[in-house]
Amino acid sequence: MALAALYRSLFRRTSTFALTVVVGAVLFERVFDQGADALYSHLNEGVRSGLQGHGGVIARRGQSAPCCQGTRGLHR
Repeated sequence: MALAALYRSLFRRTSTFALTVVVGAVLFERVFDQGADALYSHLNEGVRSGLQGHGGVIARRGQSAPCCQGTRGLHR
């Protein structure tokens, strides 16, 4: 019975079928992306990444990174 109602409401007409496929793909992509990001963060917890800017050098709040000190005016 439930499958018949699902068929009548979503899959009978081509337009609703296409909309169902698109919405399902967007939702799947969102859930998969967040799951992959969470898994990546969990597996690499405590590891410094080179993608953090300044080559992985982390500066204290209110200070510039050591790699950027004394370079003001050199990059024009």
